[in-house]
Amino acid sequence: MSERSAAIALRESFGDRKLPDISRKITACVTCRKLKIKCHMTQSKPPCTRCKAHNTPCVVNKSLQTLLEADATWKEDMEQRLARLEQALSGSEQPAEVRIQQSPNVAKTPIRQAHYSPGGHRINVELDLSCSLGAFPAASITSLSQGVDGIETPSWPDIISRGIISVKQAKQHLGFFQQYLDPLICQPLGPVPTVAALRARSTLLTAAVCTVAAFCTDSDEYPACLSGLQEEVFRKLFAQSNSFDDVLALCVGAFWLRGIAGTLQGLAVRIGYQLDLHRCITKMPHTDVACYNRTRIYFLTFLCDHHCSLVYGKPSMTHEWRSLKNPATLLQSEYSTPADLFLICQIELWSINRRVFETFGADIHSPAASRNVVEINRLDGAYSTWYNNWKTALSVEQDAVDTELQHILVDFYYHSGRLFLFSHVFRGQASTPSTARSNQDAFDCALSVIRCFTLWQGASQWIHKLPSYFSTMIAFACVCLVRASFQAEQHGGMSPDQARNEIKRLVTLFRAIEGQSQPLASFADTLESAVGSQQPVKTDFDAPGFNIDMAADFDWDNFWSESMNSDLLGNEMTWMFPLNDGL
Repeated sequence: MSERSAAIALRESFGDRKLPDISRKITACVTCRKLKIKCHMTQSKPPCTRCKAHNTPCVVNKSLQTLLEADATWKEDMEQRLARLEQALSGSEQPAEVRIQQSPNVAKTPIRQAHYSPGGHRINVELDLSCSLGAFPAASITSLSQGVDGIETPSWPDIISRGIISVKQAKQHLGFFQQYLDPLICQPLGPVPTVAALRARSTLLTAAVCTVAAFCTDSDEYPACLSGLQEEVFRKLFAQSNSFDDVLALCVGAFWLRGIAGTLQGLAVRIGYQLDLHRCITKMPHTDVACYNRTRIYFLTFLCDHHCSLVYGKPSMTHEWRSLKNPATLLQSEYSTPADLFLICQIELWSINRRVFETFGADIHSPAASRNVVEINRLDGAYSTWYNNWKTALSVEQDAVDTELQHILVDFYYHSGRLFLFSHVFRGQASTPSTARSNQDAFDCALSVIRCFTLWQGASQWIHKLPSYFSTMIAFACVCLVRASFQAEQHGGMSPDQARNEIKRLVTLFRAIEGQSQPLASFADTLESAVGSQQPVKTDFDAPGFNIDMAADFDWDNFWSESMNSDLLGNEMTWMFPLNDGL
């Protein structure tokens, strides 16, 4: 211990050399004081003789003297502990930089207020007097607008350095992702020639690419990669600095990994706003490559956010800026690529889906859509306009393989969007004659969604590689068709046998998918049981508002719990299609 203890130095700095002497002490308990009798205690500690004899609580109020004595006792105990700690460290062979040293000027150093980051680094909070008055308020404080000065992001071992996967396995995952998955989300990864180049960009991006590729290929490394990705994401929750590649990585994971998609999507949007991804939208078309990349990543975040929110009945977190009303302006940028066509195509589609959600809301018991058929027809016209414009545009300057795949995807987006729209008529009360056409349109759209894959020769090679939104809408279309196929007689051109046949073809396609991690593979048995148990039931079409009757010998609760609740649609499977509300 040093000659001058820390407690004495602290007292000297405040002019408090010794404890005050207080002669008056409280020596009686509360009961004895009230009775005004002498209180006899053993070694001045309760209980007193009277309270002990009467078996009553003996309470002694704390006075200034007792508080000071307790404080002095605690300080002496702390000084003794520090002395033992310093003695132990001085005799050990620890490096010099980790030894505790007492500054000889502790009493002379003035105490100043300072702010420290959780990592122990000092943060200089200063006013930026040169900031523009037209800027946002937080721009006036440098620590909030620019982060921590002079602190570099510490290096962190990626999933390869930690031994989760080998370089060879990472190379295979990267090749698979670039060949099959990257084109599905408009090629945001860009040219990454080697695994080393990917690792140099971002440890989080490396983990996301490998995890998604392992998931789609049903690789044995998927559980370990997923655990590694979750650790990387946890590090980003309170990270001081982030990069565009981190946002890209979170979007990549959210597109495919349904179980953690909500967490990844929310973090991607938050980091995207921290990086001001939206600031360059007003500068389209771009002549600066940095602004172009920033806007493109924001568009990808916009898609990711809507993929993971609207179909679950949740409002999206990203906003549709006024300049986003015409996103096709990005195509006029100097650095625009053919992949931007498909990106803008999806942006415009999800803008329509957003309008549908904002028009009818998330209340599945509200019959607002049934009472506003005119608005449904207007939004249906917006879908048709979008489809006609982009069906031809995507055929220009594309090779045969990309053209076929993109046409299938455009067809799917179109039919699934219309299914999302027309399914609103099943909310609230039973269907009415005014919504009969919309009812049939919903069933036709569900049938078209299924046919996008049952009539596609390359479906078995691609269906398990598509983002989770596709499996969500396929599941919803299956439920719609299964329930519609319980109708015994034809209605509007679609017979029960027609619906059953398409479902059986889809079951065959699902059985061709290998791997237990694929959610679609678990649907085959349940769908086959549902179709096989149907019994024709007569329905009175003359009654106002026909409803589809259910077979009495089919366990619908078991159908939902075993098939559709396999973490595919979470606990919100009735987001749009209540089981017994008008269908």
